[in-house]
Amino acid sequence: MQDWNFTGGAETMKLILMLGVIVSFLVAIFTASYDSKPGEEAEK
Repeated sequence: MQDWNFTGGAETMKLILMLGVIVSFLVAIFTASYDSKPGEEAEK
């Protein structure tokens, strides 16, 4: 097993949380852009 010089579990937890937030934002952005069909105006 590799030693990546983690100072503790807190650092990995921060990394996992940040990655989760970034992924959720990207998924929300891409799914929101696919809601409207091409050629139709978005209803406001």
